[in-house]
Amino acid sequence: MKVVVMGLDGACWRLLDPWIASGELPHLAKLRQRSLWGDLISQLPPVTCPNWKCYSTGQNPGKLGVYWWQMIDRDKRKIKVPNSLSFHGKDYWEYLSKNGKRVAVINMPSTFPPSPVNGYFISGHPIPDAENQNYTYPVSLKQKLYQRYNYRIYPQSKVCRKSTLETPEIQDTLRLIDVRFETAYDLLVEHDLDFVHVTTFDINVLQHFFWSGEQTLEGWKRIDQHIQRFMDLGVVLILMSDHGSAPIDFTFNINVWLQKHGYLRIHKDKLKDWQFVSHSQPGKEELIDWENSQAVATSQGPVYILKHPSQPDYEKLRQELMRKLSEVKNPETGEPIAERVYLREELYHGPYLDQAPDLLVQFRDGYDIKDRMDGTELFTQPQHWRAGNARNGMWVLYDPNASYSPTKIEGVNIIDLAPTILELFNLSKPENMDGQSIFDKF
Repeated sequence: MKVVVMGLDGACWRLLDPWIASGELPHLAKLRQRSLWGDLISQLPPVTCPNWKCYSTGQNPGKLGVYWWQMIDRDKRKIKVPNSLSFHGKDYWEYLSKNGKRVAVINMPSTFPPSPVNGYFISGHPIPDAENQNYTYPVSLKQKLYQRYNYRIYPQSKVCRKSTLETPEIQDTLRLIDVRFETAYDLLVEHDLDFVHVTTFDINVLQHFFWSGEQTLEGWKRIDQHIQRFMDLGVVLILMSDHGSAPIDFTFNINVWLQKHGYLRIHKDKLKDWQFVSHSQPGKEELIDWENSQAVATSQGPVYILKHPSQPDYEKLRQELMRKLSEVKNPETGEPIAERVYLREELYHGPYLDQAPDLLVQFRDGYDIKDRMDGTELFTQPQHWRAGNARNGMWVLYDPNASYSPTKIEGVNIIDLAPTILELFNLSKPENMDGQSIFDKF
């Protein structure tokens, strides 16, 4: 038996269903008609990092020790970007490798530096200075990929909201979508592998900037063709995403809110330098006035209290922030921006719970939470993205030799896929995995 996982960053049925109904994605339509499938619930916040690693380890972030693109160390007053070495937990392909299975892992985010496996490993972003880094195992694979496919981690120029289907950056992004799956197909066939995971992150870039525009549709048409190629091989085929997507109507600037309510203070003389720093380049640690601040937030929901839980006023402050953030309403629509505000222990468990954000704002569809600290406006119109992240992604499990009828299964979480894949190979779920096999739910 051979198993292929197609990781489709940001994919969700709300985007795909209209195209399936109109015949734009015939192979995905055919696949779903023969499969187990449903929504895939991501861990909160619904973000690429850490959800890809939640998928591969079957564990919640409290066991991984990473909760977002940035790791905030309250004690050392440092903010750093995690890499693959920052995560605790064991990926399911390590169990496959140790049980003699030949595997390939291609382009999954949060996997740099690469891990040795019984086969091949190609890291996904973020990779600083990617052209000059060794992002493959074995190391010699990188040059072979470049020569055969002109393989790159990133497009040579960045997509922006004004990019059209004909512009070089869109064409290069579409080319990289093809390259990921061509690489996976060739490794599987030419090296007689037992298992392949391949991610396209580039499709989510198109969804962010264009939502259901022609640029995104063209990306999905290409993915649809690759679905058919793998189906023709007779493999067990799993499609999955790390989170879903939804159109954005408003941006809520949470750190501006914290400043207005006296919870956060910044060194305003350093704002000019920080404005040009992205979440993958932490610079706001120098901007925060740690001595005189009580809380700071990152984009997409995590809120960190800068008091130690042992301090007598910690819990009072946490409950106060929880209540006030739950009450924040959009002045234009009158609706609350939060679906719910969680205490960290309501979402996470494990040895690294103390590193978790103290609160997590689960934002409603239609909102994007940004961590910018400049400006005075709490609500702004989206400047770059047309769509943001949502909790419900998608999954499909197709086994050409299975006897079950096509079925939609509810309540599947992203941490359920690792034990499911191990079960396909007749391997038991490790005790430290939080997830439950989909077959148990079925």
